[in-house]
Amino acid sequence: MKYCPNPECPHLIRRAAPAEFLDRAKQCNDCGAPLVSRETLGTADAGRVVAEWNDTQERVRATSHPYRDASQAQDRSAAARRLDIATGIVLLVLSVGLFFGSYALSLASNRGAMVIAVGPFIYGIVRLGRGLASRE
Repeated sequence: MKYCPNPECPHLIRRAAPAEFLDRAKQCNDCGAPLVSRETLGTADAGRVVAEWNDTQERVRATSHPYRDASQAQDRSAAARRLDIATGIVLLVLSVGLFFGSYALSLASNRGAMVIAVGPFIYGIVRLGRGLASRE
């Protein structure tokens, strides 16, 4: 069996006993600390393992954004921009097609009634404008 040596582990705080793991486990599920054997638990070696792990965690926190990398944020904003532009173009094309289709149908039926889809047209302009404005 392996055990979590971290004195700040949530499992240790909840249960007042270190978390136990099978030998094939590498790190604690609760805190992510590397695991040690029963003989090492509570010794200076376990303290050294936890100290090295804490140093590594602090370096990782200092070099990365807490929620995501900046490159991932840029990729997501670029994807959102492309989606806005594509949605705007599609809605504009569909609105114009619906306009001309209903115009042709009203001419053919002699009723003179014509349906104009203003909502999708305006929403298409908004999405297209938002996508093009965020390119700068």
